[in-house]
Amino acid sequence: MGKKWLCLLLILSVLLTFSACGRKKTPAEDSLQNTSANPTAESTLTTEGTTQTQPGGEIVNTPPAETTQTQPTTATPSAPKPTEPKPTAAPETLPAPEQATQPVSQPQPATQPTQSATPPTVSNPIPPQSETLLTPTYGHTPLAKTEYYQYTVMTAEERKLYNKIVSAIENLQSEVSVAGISVNSDAGLALFHQIIADNPQYFWVSGTAYVTYDPRTQNAKTFIFLYTDGEKTDTINANSGPVAVADRAKIAAQRSALNQKIQQILSTIPANYPEVEREKLIHDYIVTHVTYDKATAATPTPAGATLPHAYDIYGAAIEGKAVCEGYAKLFQYLCYCTGINATQITGTAKGGGHMWNAVKIDGDWYEMDVTWDDGDGQLLYYRYFNLTHSQMAQDHASDDTEFPFPQCNGTKYRYADYYALKVLSPTTVSDNYKFVVDRLIADGGGYLILYRNGVTMNSDSYNALVYYDTALIQQYAAQRGYRLDFAYSYTIYTEFSYIPCTVTKR
Repeated sequence: MGKKWLCLLLILSVLLTFSACGRKKTPAEDSLQNTSANPTAESTLTTEGTTQTQPGGEIVNTPPAETTQTQPTTATPSAPKPTEPKPTAAPETLPAPEQATQPVSQPQPATQPTQSATPPTVSNPIPPQSETLLTPTYGHTPLAKTEYYQYTVMTAEERKLYNKIVSAIENLQSEVSVAGISVNSDAGLALFHQIIADNPQYFWVSGTAYVTYDPRTQNAKTFIFLYTDGEKTDTINANSGPVAVADRAKIAAQRSALNQKIQQILSTIPANYPEVEREKLIHDYIVTHVTYDKATAATPTPAGATLPHAYDIYGAAIEGKAVCEGYAKLFQYLCYCTGINATQITGTAKGGGHMWNAVKIDGDWYEMDVTWDDGDGQLLYYRYFNLTHSQMAQDHASDDTEFPFPQCNGTKYRYADYYALKVLSPTTVSDNYKFVVDRLIADGGGYLILYRNGVTMNSDSYNALVYYDTALIQQYAAQRGYRLDFAYSYTIYTEFSYIPCTVTKR
């Protein structure tokens, strides 16, 4: 009898085991992972400037101002991150020969931020609008989305997930099924970072995504996105479902405003210009129309608060205020719109988090930091225009753990070598002087930008290069039938001298 009971107990135990193995999990039991697109922290780099007059004038040292700021990180609350430096453009001014000096204004320094954010709580679901940006305008042929850098380095299966997520974000869907795509959840979260890096126009994405996955295969099943209108951000409920908090109508209006602004900017960039000229116009537009957001930089956003638009393309283009992320994203997107390939680079600069760009010009990749070329003054700086990776690495340290970026080894279009008058010795300049003079004549004057190239310059050197009629540039201008008149006061910024110039017909 005891054996019979023992057999019955064994059979019952086996049946219960099969029942447990065969039971389906409820959605709430699916595994849920969270990622936050980890926006860069920023801090401030300073550059000394002095004002000099000559001959026999006074020298005044102007210590550059310095500020720090913080920048977004993501969905789950976290402490504010360290800050990254933005260059202070407080240049020196140095007058030329034996005449009275004219004052040259000194650009003021700016700074850069980092900060953390979490989703708020109020709900407002409104039907989404489809993406309207990146349409050919004013003769420009925009870069094909299949050429975006992050997309090009993905596998075919990863691109399927990329396209699903992009379609959902463009249509403001809070979640999208990616079942059937063989990408595990960890790789899916990494891909989300790459997708955001590829698409700076998606300013309404808060930077945080959640993914459910099949615990047996570890493959991603569903992505959940949190959107922001700049004041309110979506959240998720206790059952891991998305809760619409951001105002969809407001996001739609912001998208429309951004689209119109982009078209307006494109109207100022001739489509038939060479790539490097279009790139320079984009650089110059951002430097002259965007102000570094010192208030955001100086006040870290507390954990749980919504991030301002200072960290995205909308803040840079529409509000005219941004930190490094806004600068880099606007530069990247305008490049896309004019057919130029570009992507983001994150890392540190002088110890703090920072974002800048890689840009592809005539087949070669360069690094560009528009933020650090913005001195918030009257001059356009080009210290960080089209550098090689090793040149940028002198004060920038890149980090490819969040998303990859191309090797940047282009040399032809570095501003110092292509556009500036490059000094070879105290009395000679590079053979691009005709190109430099032609541009001054075409522009009717402006600034002669002299790249000193490590050469020690004194007043005699400047006189020999630009003031005397025997100087190469004066001789060439005379051959063209023009006269170049340079001011007797000029600005020195890092390796560059900015000499005001007027052009008159002889």
